[in-house]
Amino acid sequence: MKYIKQLNESAVSPVVGVMMMLVVTIILAAVVSAFASGVAGDTSAAPQASIIATEIVFDGAYDGNGDSSDRYGQGVARPTAVSGKMTDVYVVFEHKGGDSINLNNIEMQLSSMSKSDEKSLVSNSYTPYEGGNSYIGSVGDKSSIAGFSENWATYLETFPDHGTVVNPGDKFVMHTDFVTQLGSTNSICWMNNDAVYQFWVDAGDVLTYDIIDKNSGKVITSGDIQVPLFTISNS
Repeated sequence: MKYIKQLNESAVSPVVGVMMMLVVTIILAAVVSAFASGVAGDTSAAPQASIIATEIVFDGAYDGNGDSSDRYGQGVARPTAVSGKMTDVYVVFEHKGGDSINLNNIEMQLSSMSKSDEKSLVSNSYTPYEGGNSYIGSVGDKSSIAGFSENWATYLETFPDHGTVVNPGDKFVMHTDFVTQLGSTNSICWMNNDAVYQFWVDAGDVLTYDIIDKNSGKVITSGDIQVPLFTISNS
């Protein structure tokens, strides 16, 4: 007589079912997490743009017949600022390509090659310095400037139409607050972070910058430009 041994498989199905539910749950969680990360990434992405500083302009009245020597191979002469007639020195930037940029949505983190540990922020949310400073040798009065820079009111603006949206091919400027003479050294200056204290870059030094997207806190681009040598005249 043969005996047929029957296996009791009634307990296998619930285990398999539970395992399948766990697998499905894990897959769904992974999909949801990936989707959420993608959405968050989209909202925090900085604009993609190629922007470079092309020159530093001394705007307004200055003595072009001052020291015309080309020191340190910069390829530029030394303009002489005239006291009371020249306040605006600005850095020119050119948008080479990529997304459009709203200047109200960025800030410029500045430093210099010789003092990389010292930094300053420039933004249109800060109020430009109004003058009346006590720094030795500083010159300038916004109302004395003719043309584009007369009575400038925001640090960052498009050139030459004073707008805020920069498209590929456009230029914009970053104004400095004033120029000054500290000892025997001439410098371009900003009142650091809304006139808290003075931040300066000496003539002949290299200004470095990070252009930061305010919404994401990410750097759009970085670069540097050399500050040309210049002299300050008291006449």
